[in-house]
Amino acid sequence: MPTQATTAPTLTKKKSSQLERGDIVHTHGMRVRLDRLISRTGESECQVFAWQGTVLNLDEVLKAGHVPASFLRHWEGPYLVQNNRWSIQGNDLAPAWTVEEPVRITESQYNAAWHAVEGAAGEEGADPATVLHAVLWALGMAPPRAA
Repeated sequence: MPTQATTAPTLTKKKSSQLERGDIVHTHGMRVRLDRLISRTGESECQVFAWQGTVLNLDEVLKAGHVPASFLRHWEGPYLVQNNRWSIQGNDLAPAWTVEEPVRITESQYNAAWHAVEGAAGEEGADPATVLHAVLWALGMAPPRAA
């Protein structure tokens, strides 16, 4: 069973104007993946950027009480559509954000994952967990053990 050791992410600092979709910003004990730029207003270094993001370590955040669970919810009418949403906003006059450097995979890892997804998705009734596990195995990683 192949496994890959996990290492701490490499962190860097970015101004609000340098943030990009997919960045993982560390704030209030959360790891927030930036999904969508929702607003950019103003001019020059006073320009304010607002991003909508997904909290990637939700269980840890809720357990530690970093922010109230109600702050992370997004409703559309009476329907809860997301319980792990957070907004990142700021301008270049504010301190820089702490951002994880993305972990890059090799081209051969990418190709292996692509073939694993094609194979798993092509199976009749394949569920997302099956596809995800196939990708992890193709990259030489193991899914977490069941509790």
